[in-house]
Parts: sequence; C-alpha cells; structure tokens
Amino acid sequence: MLNKLRKFLNNYGQIRIIEAIVDPDVQVEYLEFASKTRKKFDRDKVIEESDKIFDENYDIDEKKKLLTLIAVIDDVELYRKLEKYLEIAPENIKPWVLLAHQESQTVIQSSLLDENQILISTGLGGKGDKMRFFIVLQTENKKNIVKKFQEIIKNEVLYTFEKNDCELEQINFKNYFCTMVALIPFDMEIEKVFVDVISECNNLGVNFSDKFIVTNVKIHTPEQTQDLINELEEKAKQDAENPYEEENLIFDENNLNEDEPFDDDEDYDDDAPFDDDEDFDDDEDFDDDEDFDDDEFNDFLDDDIENLFNEDNEFDEDEFKDEDEEDEEDDSY
Repeated sequence: MLNKLRKFLNNYGQIRIIEAIVDPDVQVEYLEFASKTRKKFDRDKVIEESDKIFDENYDIDEKKKLLTLIAVIDDVELYRKLEKYLEIAPENIKPWVLLAHQESQTVIQSSLLDENQILISTGLGGKGDKMRFFIVLQTENKKNIVKKFQEIIKNEVLYTFEKNDCELEQINFKNYFCTMVALIPFDMEIEKVFVDVISECNNLGVNFSDKFIVTNVKIHTPEQTQDLINELEEKAKQDAENPYEEENLIFDENNLNEDEPFDDDEDYDDDAPFDDDEDFDDDEDFDDDEDFDDDEFNDFLDDDIENLFNEDNEFDEDEFKDEDEEDEEDDSY
C-alpha cells in the first residue's frame, strides 16, 4: 500500500515530511477543524487579526481557527509570525502551531518554486525526505537475545542501513525482542531493508523470526511492545483457525434449520445469500453411468407422434385439443 502511495504522490509534486512528532489525534483534529473553517473566510480580515495569536487571553478555539487560516495564505510575513509564535507557544497549543507552521511553509514554497509541494504528516514525523519508523524484531520461540548477539545485531543494522541511506536513531533490547527508531527514505521498500537485516543476523546465529513490526504512528515502551506482540500473535492464531470468517457475513448457517418444512407459498427473495459450501449431489437425479438406449428412445418418440395422427395419416384436431385441455387442467392451481 505504501509503495502505491509513493508512486502516486511522486507524480504530483515534491514531497515534504513534517519533521516533528505530533500525536495522530491532534493531526486529525487539526485537519477536521481546518476543513470546516476554510470553506469561506475573509483573507484581509485574517491578515488584520493575525497578531491575536500572541494574545495569551485570546480564546483558544478562536486562536486555533486563526492559525489554520493563516497557514493557507501565501504571505511570507504571516509565515514569520507563525515561526516566531512557535518558539513561545504554550504546550497545550504548540502541536497545533507546529502543524500550521509546516503547512504555511509548504504553501509558500509551492508558490516560490511554482511546483506542487505535498506535505506528509505521520505520528512519528521525519527528517528531510525520510520518514521515522518504530521497528520490532523478535527471535524464534522467544529466546532471549544474549549480549554477544546484541552487538552482532547492532553492527548488521548499521551496515544494512548505510547501504540503503537509512539512519538509526535508537536501538534497544528487551528479553527476546529488539526495538529500533529509524529514519528511512520515503521511496525505500521498508520490507526489503529488514528482510536483509534478519537474513544477515540469522547467518551469524541470531535466529530472528521472519515476522517483524513496522509503524510510523508512535514509539512503544517495552511493556507496550510486549502487549503488541501478544495481540498480533493472538490475531494470527484466530485467522488461522477461521480462515474464511468475514466481519460482515450476511448468511449465518448456524441459524439454518434443516428440519423446517419448505413453504411453497413463501415469498422467494432473489437477494437471499447462496451457500457455496452446500453439497450438491450430481448423481441424485441423473446417473452418468446409466446406459442409454437410442433405439428405445426413438421408438418412444415414434409411438407418441403416431398418437397425434389418425389411421389415414391426417392430423386429428379434436384429439389434439382434448389432450391440450387436459394439460392446461393439470398445470393449473
């Protein structure tokens, strides 16, 4: 999915990544708030009232609204005000100011360079053209990583990262798993990097599992990491036990009463789900192995046709009508 996103975005402009770590919930709140306030606003009035962001007594919701409007106006002076306010903004609104500042910078660069600037915001941020990720590697059978192997792992990670223009910011070990915080180029295939790391480490006796975790939402504590591993293992176990289970399953075969009589008068629902797993007996009504006598069948047809004609080989209309009327009576309910 990430590879498809890269290809799509690369066709539409220069990619920029918000560097700071901002809580994803704050980012969602900012985007939703901005979407509402930007539908219609007075540019001149926003410029006129822009200094209100420095007012400590200014209503915080009004300040958030003002920040989101300042961020989309192509004006260097407004950008400088956001830059200045970012240095002194209180903690309760600082992430909001940071997002507005980054967005304003993107708007101005797009105007100056006459090129689309695409701003990417993730929970862990990034640096330059690299995104920050939290990675977890774990050993097979949850065997503790001894100190000798810890050095081997660190060296192999640094070696592989250097080849792929990645940066290692943190690496920690806890019992049977290893966690990392790393900067990885946006256009890099992340899976390939860590498949190489695991392969090189295993060649030296580490015995890593081929399963690993990569996220750009948040950095987990060791306890949270342990819970995350257990949660994913439990989900994998459930998926293995119920490979065909679907969340929005329409048809519940457990509610099917096979002994319930069929009602001919019951309305038939064309949209009713069909059970693909229902056994179908091909031999129930037609036996492929039964011998078929062509001569016997032809004799049957000849006799039936002859009944429609009289002895003079003329068509007997009265007889045909009588038989037709009998058929209609039989077919009626």
